[in-house]
Amino acid sequence: MEQRPYRGMHTFTEEQKNLFFGRGKPVNEIFSLLKNNTLTVIFGTSGIGKSSLINAGLIPKLRENFYLPILLRIPFSDANINPLVYTRNIIEAEVKKYIYKDFTYPQNTTLWQFFREANYTGGAVIPVLILDQFEEYFKFGKNNKNQADAFAKEMSDLIENRMPDELKNADNYKTLTASDAQNNCRVIISLREDFLAPLEDLSKLIPSLSKIRYRIVQLRGKEAFDAVYQPAKHLIDEATAVHLLKKIIPKKIKAETNSKAETGNTDDDTNEINWEQKDFEPYILSLFCYQVNEKRIAAKQAAISKELIDNTKVETILNDYYNNTIKKYRHWYKKDIGDLLEKNLVSEEGYRLLKPVNSNEFKNVPERVITGLVNDRIIQIVNRNDINNIEISHDLLANVIHAKKIDKKETRKLTNILGIGALVFVAILAFTAYSHNRLKSELDIAKNAVVNDSIEKKELAITKDSLQTDKDSLEKRFQSTIQAINKEYRGTVYFQVSSAYKSKALTECMDALKSSRFIVPAAETIKGKPFKNMVKYFHAEDEEMAKEVLDICNRYYPEDSLILQRIRLKNNNVAAATIEIWVNK
Repeated sequence: MEQRPYRGMHTFTEEQKNLFFGRGKPVNEIFSLLKNNTLTVIFGTSGIGKSSLINAGLIPKLRENFYLPILLRIPFSDANINPLVYTRNIIEAEVKKYIYKDFTYPQNTTLWQFFREANYTGGAVIPVLILDQFEEYFKFGKNNKNQADAFAKEMSDLIENRMPDELKNADNYKTLTASDAQNNCRVIISLREDFLAPLEDLSKLIPSLSKIRYRIVQLRGKEAFDAVYQPAKHLIDEATAVHLLKKIIPKKIKAETNSKAETGNTDDDTNEINWEQKDFEPYILSLFCYQVNEKRIAAKQAAISKELIDNTKVETILNDYYNNTIKKYRHWYKKDIGDLLEKNLVSEEGYRLLKPVNSNEFKNVPERVITGLVNDRIIQIVNRNDINNIEISHDLLANVIHAKKIDKKETRKLTNILGIGALVFVAILAFTAYSHNRLKSELDIAKNAVVNDSIEKKELAITKDSLQTDKDSLEKRFQSTIQAINKEYRGTVYFQVSSAYKSKALTECMDALKSSRFIVPAAETIKGKPFKNMVKYFHAEDEEMAKEVLDICNRYYPEDSLILQRIRLKNNNVAAATIEIWVNK
């Protein structure tokens, strides 16, 4: 049986049609429109699942009903590729594959001629040209305007059943009128809804673009349930699938529901969220299901449980995804693209903001970075008053970015006010005091050690007395920062290593732990000892939490440097030249 039925952020393919559920209604409605119209335009926001619906929903439906779907995603971004030649090659390949293996697209034949005259199917099937992600025509067509215009002209002739100008003096067509015959084909154009404005401009050439349109929307409750339950009946029961849906309903909606319950103003007799009346963002739902199932696999469990769902935070998943995605663009945009998004697209209160694509803040960002971030569902382009604007793709993702914005802001404030030496002290004070009141004596020892060491090295331009005097004011000044850091606090994972602690494995390991809502203070060094990149000791106060930390650490260390699976009691002696890890709940 399929152990990974959820696609995460990846688009469904036709081969995965048996795993694609929740879109039966739009598939049937689009199919009905297509049967009676030459052209149907499909549109929707970025990440709504248009390509998955076409690949795993509509195309199988077409094949079952004697249509020949010809899927086209024309690479307009590549100026070396002629869109018309590309289209004719794809048509030829699909006819060879499904109809006639020796077929060759006739040279110097327009699309209008081909679909009107070619007898390649014997009338058995109706071809359907599907132009997916057609917004790329508007984004990149300017890279080779002449070829893009020629493509648009041929598509116009085909869709409007208009004889191409170059054929009007040909003997074969001198007496032909549009009423003599209809082209035996259908066309579907799919694009992001923020490109409807330029589509209107193109409708001057292709009037049919304004006639039949279908908008893809979010998954309604029952549709979302089918998307979760139907492909994974062997892994999740109905009650657990409902539990999962309730888990990912945005906190704002949950708060409103709780408020109604407190005042007695509820829609039903129960105080539970009416999940069937809620809308679900497809990519959030898919990503959450994927991550929960990966946890199930890692835990070697036969089924997805409510416990696994409860231990998976939507914000954590998005945080991991956001961090990993942002890293991809460092080669193309030398600055931190995350900083740019945090400063300009999220308000101080955490609301999403709009910025024009051509604004001063974004005008120097390479176009491929903007395109990549849109394709990765980090941002979306929305049209307001005929101006294309950049916006964070979802409120839940905006929450993640806002938290990073606050964290960086407070870190800069600490650095500017206190300097590096005092920041070390405050970090030790905050992290240790919050993680466990029982560690107060350890806090004092750590504080004095830092102060003494700093004064000896003349790295901290304050004295022990002044530091002690300012202790209370420092605690109050940064209490809000501490609370923000620990809002989703789970525990503290300490590393003590030799001087090479900044190795890639350890750094990635610590980043992963932070993404899983662990506090990870800076690693300490064991002075004067060689580094062997091997974890030999692991201490913990909470065994279950320790096992989770072990699992994360093992992902980033090579097989020849395994972390010992045995959980030791805290404060055992540790040999030199090792990495020591311990966990405080």
